Formats: sequence, structure tokens, C-alpha cells
Amino acid sequence: MGAVPAHLDLTPYAGRWVAIVRGRVAGVGLSAEEARRMAKHNRPKEEATVIFVPSNSRAEGPASPRGDEDRASPPAPMDRDP
Repeated sequence: MGAVPAHLDLTPYAGRWVAIVRGRVAGVGLSAEEARRMAKHNRPKEEATVIFVPSNSRAEGPASPRGDEDRASPPAPMDRDP
């Protein structure tokens, strides 16, 4: 997988997974798989680098909130009885 270019500003994607192809954002999602699918749709012949963009913009480089690249989407709200 390729490295993330230093000039690429990912702050608009804080708290989301981002797929990067050739130094450009090719997909974004709430899960790594969602970002990967979007990138594959946009750039079908190329392989994306998928990273998590932390909420605090001071973190640099590929990071994962739990070291778990394929983290599922956030849990659904709990059901309540009417």
C-alpha cells in the first residue's frame, strides 16, 4: 500500500475512514469497508490505501482507533419499548 502524502489535508474527514489512491481521496466512509468500496467504485482498476482519520487533527499518518482496520460501523441506537 502507498503512503499518505504530507500535503493531503484530511481534517474534513475527521472521525471517518478514508481511501486514498495516487495521493487523492477516492472514498470516504464510516467503516473501512465502506471507504474501500467507494474507492473501488470510483477507481476500479486501482488499489486504495485505507486509513482512519482521528478526530484530533494533531495525529499524523495511518492510524486506527483500536488497531482494527476493518472496524464495523458504529452500533445502532438501542431499541426502546414504546
